[in-house]
Amino acid sequence: MLSLWWLLLPLALGLLVRLPAPASLTGAQGERKLARLLARHLDERYLVVHDVTLAIDGSTTQIDHLVLSPYGVFVIETKTYSGWIFGSEHQAQWTQQHYRHKTRFQNPLRQNYKHVLAVCRQLGLPATQVHSVVAFMGSARFKTAMPANVCTGAEVLIYIRGFHQPCFGDAVVSALASRLERRRLAPGRATTKQHLANLKAAEQGQPCPACGGAMVLRKARNSQERFWGCRRFPQCRGTRPLVLPSLTDSNPL
Repeated sequence: MLSLWWLLLPLALGLLVRLPAPASLTGAQGERKLARLLARHLDERYLVVHDVTLAIDGSTTQIDHLVLSPYGVFVIETKTYSGWIFGSEHQAQWTQQHYRHKTRFQNPLRQNYKHVLAVCRQLGLPATQVHSVVAFMGSARFKTAMPANVCTGAEVLIYIRGFHQPCFGDAVVSALASRLERRRLAPGRATTKQHLANLKAAEQGQPCPACGGAMVLRKARNSQERFWGCRRFPQCRGTRPLVLPSLTDSNPL
């Protein structure tokens, strides 16, 4: 019996190694990896703040990373994906392809727009001084041309350090950091719970596009993207993306 156990042990360990990590853990790992990159490779001119929740239009929005610098404020949305990514700046939804399986997800530039809008309003800055950045931290590879502010891995550092024209002095950067600290909601479980409650409150009046029934807020298994899904799932698979402010708003302030 003991000899049989030793024969089965390598097989069991191999299965454990191959098991995928939970999706929520994968997303958190991507955010932590980017946080380490920013901390190690941006010098003292750049102040990095993580997990920022701000109020906007009677609700809240959560920002993965904020970089305050003399060259502007960088608002970073982190994505942890594998496979191939297809999309363009103006498409409402992008596509992730992993082998033969395809999944649609909301254009992260549109998702990050609300974050940028909240930063502009809370810090009193024009949109020209607040820069949207999307960082893919998984093994995903782009299969279509992407804007310069959609990056993979360490390319985020290249993009941020590509801004050389100062728009703030050191005193202004410090003042912005102080104002951000006053305006952000205190990090922690209570703030996260409130943010999720705000998302669920928007559920009212969201009919399913497939059957017309009620919809509920759901989370994609792989990407952790939040979306509206039909309450009758799996009988009905109708979905809607979370509604964000229009990208055509030319004066967000």
